[in-house]
Amino acid sequence: VLIRCLAAVVLSNSTQVWSDLFMLPKTVLCMPSASAKDEGATAAFTLDRLERWEMGERGSLWADATRSRSNGQGADTAEFKRLRAETLGREGLDSKACSMLVSKELVAPTREAANKLSNLHPRAAIPTRQPLSQLALPPDLPCALVSKMVHAFPKGTSPGPSGLRVQHLLDACTQANKATVMEQLTHVVAILAHGSAPHE
Repeated sequence: VLIRCLAAVVLSNSTQVWSDLFMLPKTVLCMPSASAKDEGATAAFTLDRLERWEMGERGSLWADATRSRSNGQGADTAEFKRLRAETLGREGLDSKACSMLVSKELVAPTREAANKLSNLHPRAAIPTRQPLSQLALPPDLPCALVSKMVHAFPKGTSPGPSGLRVQHLLDACTQANKATVMEQLTHVVAILAHGSAPHE
């Protein structure tokens, strides 16, 4: 499914296929609730969501994911931390799991707290940018280099806003699929490097 999403981006480079690629990690490649405690339950959860994705149930998958995220918003209780630590432990992120257990409570969202955070960020004028057409073309990105960089990320590296983790890419690199995953990923990286992705 991930290969097809990457290939669709390479083929049509439309807002819709980029949306699908960004939806996939949050709706299908996510962890189940804390009640699914073993690998079999996690695999069944993911396989069920993959099947729903293939059947075109993307709207309901997105609604499930959105509901799941909103239920956890603002949670800062000992029980929430324990459940989150268990989830991180199941993902093999022992250090982050331990950090979750000993983390301090969140600061109350007050104006004073917002000002303190704001003061930590340096202020500067917005830099001027040349139009893309006036910039030199990016260098060619060989597949071997993209593969090397993907494998260079530390274990447990956090995802960007899309939720796509490096670990998702590595997990997709089975013996049978590795060359295809890296080939399609290299094409997607080239689209981004050339500034050719849809503005949206």
